[in-house]
Amino acid sequence: MWLTRLSMRRPVTLIMALASVVILGLISFGKLPLAFLPKVDLPFIWVHVPHPGGIPSEVERNVARPVEEILATLGNVQEIRSWSTENEADILVVFDWGRDINLLRMEVQEKVDQIRGDLPSQVRDVFLFTFNSNDIPIVEGRISAKGRDLSESYDLIEQKIMRPLQRIPGVGRVNIDGVNPTVGAVYLRLDKIQEFDVDVNRLFEELGAANVNLTVGRVTDQGLRYDLRTVSGIHRMEDLGDIPIDDRGLRLSDVAELVYAAPAPAYGRHLNGEFAIAFEIQKAAGYNTVQVCRQVEETLGEINEDPALAGINMFTFFNQADQITNSLEGLWKAGLFGSAFAIVILFIFLRSFSYTLLVAISIPISLLGTAIFLYFTGGSLNILTMMGLMLGIGMLVDNAVVVLESINRRRTEGASATAAALRGTRDVARAIVASTLTTVVVFAPIIVTTADQLAVWLGQVGISIAVTIVCSLLVSLTVIPGLSVFLTRSEAVATEARWITRLRTRYVAVLKWTTLRHSRITAFVIVPATLVLTVVAAKFGLSEDFFSD
Repeated sequence: MWLTRLSMRRPVTLIMALASVVILGLISFGKLPLAFLPKVDLPFIWVHVPHPGGIPSEVERNVARPVEEILATLGNVQEIRSWSTENEADILVVFDWGRDINLLRMEVQEKVDQIRGDLPSQVRDVFLFTFNSNDIPIVEGRISAKGRDLSESYDLIEQKIMRPLQRIPGVGRVNIDGVNPTVGAVYLRLDKIQEFDVDVNRLFEELGAANVNLTVGRVTDQGLRYDLRTVSGIHRMEDLGDIPIDDRGLRLSDVAELVYAAPAPAYGRHLNGEFAIAFEIQKAAGYNTVQVCRQVEETLGEINEDPALAGINMFTFFNQADQITNSLEGLWKAGLFGSAFAIVILFIFLRSFSYTLLVAISIPISLLGTAIFLYFTGGSLNILTMMGLMLGIGMLVDNAVVVLESINRRRTEGASATAAALRGTRDVARAIVASTLTTVVVFAPIIVTTADQLAVWLGQVGISIAVTIVCSLLVSLTVIPGLSVFLTRSEAVATEARWITRLRTRYVAVLKWTTLRHSRITAFVIVPATLVLTVVAAKFGLSEDFFSD
């Protein structure tokens, strides 16, 4: 092929191209962001509708149901769910995978705007939320204290746990669930409202006006400019109770019960039999997941040593850094063992150190080429792309081995190193190109389709495998023939081992017996029996625990 001839006629060009791939690949590997999953927009939109003062049945009837009905007119909707509680309604709309989430958000907003006039007057805002895989928490855990109820310890947890975690570079958000901040609540007493004939609308207006800060204007005095504003904030529950609500001198405390306490949680969690609080940490965009997780672990260790938190334990059960580093370790081991096995097997059969070195070189070069592709296409090293690289390592040595075997065969026939490289590569070029393209075509459907969730995630694996074996094809057609000339020019051709000759003789005899002399027995007995035994072994040889693990 012309690629092979070019690489052998332009050795300097080949060396420079190889050096460029190595340098760019190493830089790309260093700059590729480490992530748990690739960034994928999840095909659902969360509609949150606050309804102050509403009860669940009223919220369901007047808010959730109208929103559900109008959103049902959207196309390609898989499912709509709604939750109606006190003071709010939440509607989840699930769409088909592969659709543009930004367009879906606009369509949902237009539909909601069509019924805004039909919603209760208390509904002032409607919020739309979309999610992607980067919103998955990088660290999740629990906070518990033996013999201590933490449901009223929000201030302590905020000061000693949340804020140190929020100050870590790369931490975008720290969520705490199971403990609420202390708030002031006003519970109107119906009997007092009726007894004093209180105008409730005016009462709400007085409450709103009592806690408003307004900008009055600017005053310039002797060259200095002052911004003036009124401050009418309420800082104590006693001040809230003294607010006048009508012209008769009635105050809020006369018709309402004022409570300053943490709201009781609607549900609870337990860890080792003790009340527990959930916490989760989300990463800010553009930061390395592993580095952020490691800094979070260090900070959690310091928090656990804080004397102010004596008796309080923080337990993490999910850490994305562990998943990512385990995948990197698996990739390293797969590359190491794959290279070792390929080198050993090839040395046994070809008995040439130069050929085995070429196979060893082809593996990292192909991986570096894949890293360049991922970096310049905006990809990341995540558990799916690393899974594809691990699977691709087992495939990328195939092309190198086929080319080297063909070159070695030409050398044993008496050809020079240059002639053997050209003729040997030409003999198998079409075969390995067809084989590689066939493998790429197999993965093409899952790469281009976004019909369902499985296809979206497996597409990342398919891309990694396809790029890796294409890089191995280019290496086999250029680097291996070119370097084989320099490495084997002064090396004597190794004679074939006797045991290999005997193995080939027996193998030819088996082929003659099965394909030429007893072709019907082979086609109708041996092949079906082999398939049946394979299916039986796959079904009963592996337990269900193997798949569940």
